[in-house]
Amino acid sequence: MSAASPRTRRPGSRCGRRRGTGSGRPDAGAARLGGCLGRRASGRAGAMRYAQGGGLGPHEQAERERIRMLAAEGFDRGEKNTAIAKGLRVSVRSVERWRRSWRDNGIAGLRCSGPANAAKVGPQEFAMLEEELLRGAVFHGWPD
Repeated sequence: MSAASPRTRRPGSRCGRRRGTGSGRPDAGAARLGGCLGRRASGRAGAMRYAQGGGLGPHEQAERERIRMLAAEGFDRGEKNTAIAKGLRVSVRSVERWRRSWRDNGIAGLRCSGPANAAKVGPQEFAMLEEELLRGAVFHGWPD
């Protein structure tokens, strides 16, 4: 292609989009699964990853469990791992892991096991900490 000739695109193609994804909507796979996947599992941009110590809060854990339950419905219908992964917008490896757990332990194997650890600060300690934080840094000897 010479520098003088403009680049041409195929009609209907979109820059930065994969071909063959249907409508081009990010939640197109969700329509097949009842329209329940409008957001990412984390629910917010810039969410902390596990390696950074962020973990998942109760809401995020419930969202992940809901996605695993949708995968279980696909397992019951006999769908292939790749189809389930594409529909739920998760990795095939995750679906393989979920299917193995589902096969070994049933639906209980896909349920959330609860928070990773117990709260380190109790309600009374948290209230005291909140009071101290409201006093501010200057009160505690830090420069303004």
